Amino acid sequence: MRDLFAIIAIILTVIGLGVFRVPDENALVAAGIKAAADGAVYQEKHPVQISVKGRAVTAKGRVETKEAAQAIEARLAALDGVEAVIGDWVVLPNAAPFSIALSKSDAGITAQGFVPGETTLAALSKILELEQTDLVVAAGVPDADWAKVVQRTAQALLQMVDGTVDVVDRRIAVSGTVPLPMHAAAIEADLAQLPDGYELTLDVKTQDDGLPYSFFVSRDPIMGVRYSGKLPPDYTPSGLNALGGHVVGSVRTAAVDLGVPTFQPVTDIALKMFEYLEDGVITVSPDVLTIQGGPMPQETIEQIETLGGELPGGVVFTTALTPQSDGIPLSLLAEWDGRTLALSGHVPSTFLTAQGDDATAVFLEKAGFGDAGQLDLTYAPHPDLHGWDAPFWAALPALKALEAGRLTYGAEGVAVTGTAADPQARRAADVVLDNAADFDVLLLDDGNPPEFRLSFDVATNAAVVGKLPAGLSPAVLSEALGGFEIRGKPQVSPDGEGAEVLRVLVALRGWLSEVESISLDYTLDTITVSVVPMPGQDAAALKAALVQALPPKTVLHVKAEPPPLEGARRMHVVLQQPQIFAEGYWMPSLSFAPNVENCDAQMGLVPPIPFETGRFGLGFGAEWPLAHLAAVLRICTRFGSLTAQISAEVSSSEVPAWNRQLSRRRTESVRLAMIERGVSADRMTSRTADQAQGGDRVVVSWK
Repeated sequence: MRDLFAIIAIILTVIGLGVFRVPDENALVAAGIKAAADGAVYQEKHPVQISVKGRAVTAKGRVETKEAAQAIEARLAALDGVEAVIGDWVVLPNAAPFSIALSKSDAGITAQGFVPGETTLAALSKILELEQTDLVVAAGVPDADWAKVVQRTAQALLQMVDGTVDVVDRRIAVSGTVPLPMHAAAIEADLAQLPDGYELTLDVKTQDDGLPYSFFVSRDPIMGVRYSGKLPPDYTPSGLNALGGHVVGSVRTAAVDLGVPTFQPVTDIALKMFEYLEDGVITVSPDVLTIQGGPMPQETIEQIETLGGELPGGVVFTTALTPQSDGIPLSLLAEWDGRTLALSGHVPSTFLTAQGDDATAVFLEKAGFGDAGQLDLTYAPHPDLHGWDAPFWAALPALKALEAGRLTYGAEGVAVTGTAADPQARRAADVVLDNAADFDVLLLDDGNPPEFRLSFDVATNAAVVGKLPAGLSPAVLSEALGGFEIRGKPQVSPDGEGAEVLRVLVALRGWLSEVESISLDYTLDTITVSVVPMPGQDAAALKAALVQALPPKTVLHVKAEPPPLEGARRMHVVLQQPQIFAEGYWMPSLSFAPNVENCDAQMGLVPPIPFETGRFGLGFGAEWPLAHLAAVLRICTRFGSLTAQISAEVSSSEVPAWNRQLSRRRTESVRLAMIERGVSADRMTSRTADQAQGGDRVVVSWK
C-alpha cells in the first residue's frame, strides 16, 4: 500500500511540474529523484521531509541517533542520479526512563513527559482535547506497544472526575475518582489484557455506591415511626419534618444524580399517603411505590388510592391495605368422617379463589379428599396479607390418615383430634403435623392390654403414658385428681375397668400437697402407688396414714429420695407457692422488709400448726405450717435483727395447770422445729401462756 502511495506521489509531482505539458529533462530527473528518495525513507520511525534541487537531495526530520541520520543519508546517496545529500537533522534526546504523566482536575487536563513521535503526540492531544502540552518527542520508548497503551490510559482518565496517570517504561499507575461503580468497572475493563511485560496498579474510587434511590418509612404502635433511604442530591423531603411522634431514622444523599427524575415527586406523594397510615409501611424505589398496612377504614383506603392517581406516568403503584376487621376472630374447622370433608369458619376475603357455589369445588380440589364435601364459611372484609391459612393447609392432610377426626385452626394454632385404625396410621398423621399442632388421636386398638403410669410431681405437675382402660381419658383422670392438668396422649383400650383407678385417685387427691411425688402404675391385676415423702418428713407415719386412706387392694410403696441441693428453687403447683430448699426443708420463698409491722403481717399468713390432740407432739400435716413459720422467722431474725417470742396458747383442757403444761411443751416443740430449719436459737425466746385468747394456736411477738 505504501508503494502505491509512492507511485501516486511521483505522478502528482510530475504533473505539478508540468512534465506532460512542457518536456523538461531537468525537472523530470528531479521529480524522479524525489519520488525515489520518498520511497527510501517512508518507513522511517520518524517522518523525513525530502526536497530536491537539481540532483541534490535535502533530508529534514528527527532521528534518534547520529548513526541513524548517517544511515539515511547513505541510503539516499546510493539512489541513481543523486549527486549530493544534505542532512538537516534534529537528534532526539534519549529519555531514560521513558515516562509520561497525565493529570485531570478542576483546573483541566495536563500532560508532561515523553512521546515516541509526532503521531502519538497528535493522538494524545486529540484524546485529551489539548491545544498545547509539555510533551517532548524523544527516543528510548520501551517497545512498539507503548504508545497504544498510553492512549488507553488517556481514555480512562477522561472517564474520571479527577485523577492521574503515570507511565514509567512498562509500569503503569492509574488512580482517581469516578462517579459510580459502573465507571470504575469500565476503566478496569478498558485496561485489562495489557501487552506482556506491562504492570498495572489501579486505584479508582467512586463518589457514590451506585445503589439506586430508595425511601422506606413505617409506623407501628410499638416502634413508632422509622425511616431510611437514599435520596437524590439536594433533595430533603419536606414531609419528614411532619412525621410526628417517636421518630427514628436517617437518610443519605446520593453523591451524583442517578438520573431518575420521577423519584422526588413520587416520594413527596408517598409522604402524603403516610399521613393516613396509622400502622404500615411505604417503600419507594425508582418508578415503584408500594404501600401496605391497616386495618383502616375504607374511606382512608380510597383517599390513599386517590393520591396514587397523582403519580407520574410510568410509576408502578402497588397497595396491600387491610380494611378494618369485623371483630370476628378468624378460624377454621375441618371435620372428616371417613367419607365427607366439611369445612366451616370465618376467613379472610381472599380465602380460596372463589366464593359461593364454586368455592366448594375449589376447596375439594385443593384439599384432595375426593368429591364429597361441605362448605359453610363467612368472610371477613380484609384479605389475607401474611399467609394466615398456610398452617391449616399444611395440617389438613393429617385428617386423611384418620378414620375420623377434627382439625381446628385459630389464634391458638392447629389442633387435631380423632381416631386412627392402627399405630401406623396415627404415626402417618403425626408426621404430617411435624409437632406443629396439638395432636390428640386415639387408636381404635393395638391389641395390647391396658397398662399405664400416672405420675405427679409438685414441681412439674402430672403426666400419663401408656394405654388407659375403657372409660378413662386424661380429662377424666384430671377431674379425679382435683383438676390438675395432665400431660400425655395415651391410647384407650376398649377393655378394662377404670373405676378402681378413680377411687385411688380420689383418695390421693388430699395428699398431693403433703408429699414430693406420687406415681400410680396400673395393670389388669394390680394398682401400685409409689410415694416420695418430703425432705424431713416421717416416712413411716406417712405410709401408715396412706394405708388408712387408700382402697384395701392398693399396693403402696413409700421411699425417701436424696434431698435437692441447698438453695434449689421451684414453684409448688399445688400450693401455687415459690419455694427454696434450705437447712434440709422446702420453705416458701418470701420477700419483704423485715420490720415489726411487716413481720406481724407475715405471721397472719402462716397456717395453723396442728398438734396431737391433748398432747404436745406435732400433728400430721404440720410440715408446711412449720416451713412457712420458719421462712418468716429466718428473715425477721436474720435480716431485721428482731427477736421472736414464741408462745403456744392452749384451751383444750378445763384444767388451767394442764393447759400451761401443754403450752410450755408445745412452745418448746415449735422452737426446736425452728432451730432445725435454720432459725438462730439466740433470736428466739419462749413464753408459757396462762390462758388462750383465741383457741389453740401459736403466737409470735417481736422485740
